[in-house]
Amino acid sequence: MNNSKQFLKEYNIIPTISFKTSPKHKVILLKDEMAELTNEKGEIVKGIRYFVRENEEEKTIFTSSNSLIQQLADISENTEIIIELKSRKTPDGWRSYYVVSKVGETEEEPEIIDEQF
Repeated sequence: MNNSKQFLKEYNIIPTISFKTSPKHKVILLKDEMAELTNEKGEIVKGIRYFVRENEEEKTIFTSSNSLIQQLADISENTEIIIELKSRKTPDGWRSYYVVSKVGETEEEPEIIDEQF
């Protein structure tokens, strides 16, 4: 779809990563900024927009998840990481949470459970 690609390029539209379609992404963190989005209910959601590179393409990730923001806060720019959205069954139902690890390092999964994604 060459016209679609040209449109995105001309209007400087950066693709967004969705963890609903693919729960695991290997990216390089480029920068972050505070941001606001309007959700489907018309409510303003405050969060962080991360600019990342995935497979040599610049993309963005928007999140209001405190868990994910805390995990990414201590990671330096230009660091290659893996971000994965996982789910765990609890007595109250399914809970979603993020696991972040630097490429080449393995870390234990955090105990923080955050159902916002």
